[in-house]
Amino acid sequence: MKQISDDQVLEAVRHTIYAARQKHPVWPIADPIHAAGIVAEEAGELIQAALQAKYEGAPVERCRAEAWHVIATAVRFITETQL
Repeated sequence: MKQISDDQVLEAVRHTIYAARQKHPVWPIADPIHAAGIVAEEAGELIQAALQAKYEGAPVERCRAEAWHVIATAVRFITETQL
């Protein structure tokens, strides 16, 4: 995979969070268990993508795409969930 700079990562994170909010505007604000479950679900999809890349020849780039989703949901957990 191509290396990217911290600045590129932060810009991509901003874009991914914006896209996530557009696609899924409803967030479980008052339900931290459900919100954490969403983050965990995205992390599970990252694991699945990595396993498929390693053992089934799936595109490695899907791992990075899933990692962006993990970051976006983790940021939403931090910024949008009442703890």
